[in-house]
Amino acid sequence: MRKVLSRLIVFFSLFASSSTLLCCALPVVFVTLGAGATFAGIIGFFPWLVLLSEHKSLLFLVAGCLLFLSKFIRRLDVRDECLPGQGELCESVQKKTNVVWQASLIIYILGFFFAFVLPALA
Repeated sequence: MRKVLSRLIVFFSLFASSSTLLCCALPVVFVTLGAGATFAGIIGFFPWLVLLSEHKSLLFLVAGCLLFLSKFIRRLDVRDECLPGQGELCESVQKKTNVVWQASLIIYILGFFFAFVLPALA
C-alpha cells in the first residue's frame, strides 16, 4: 500500500507541476510571440485554463507541497525498495524516478517564474 501511495504522489507532483506551466507560462509565451489571438482561441476551447489562472497561488502551493512530499517519500522508499539480487534494476528505476522528479521541479520553477517573478518585473 505504501508503494502505491508513493507512486501516486510522485505522479500527481508531475501532474501538478505541469498544470502550473499550463496556467501561467503558456499565456505569457503566446502573447510574447504575438499569438494572443491564438491563445484566446485556446481559452475558448479549454475554459478551465482560466480557472487555473485565477487560483494560481493555491495551485502553486499544492504543487510545491506535492513536490516536497514526493521527494521526501522517495528518500524513505529508497531503503525499502530494493530486494536482494535486484540491485541493478532497482538502481535503474531510482535514476528514472529522479529524472521525472527533476523534470517536475524544472517545470514548477518555470511556471513560478512566469506567474510571479516576470509580472513583478514588468
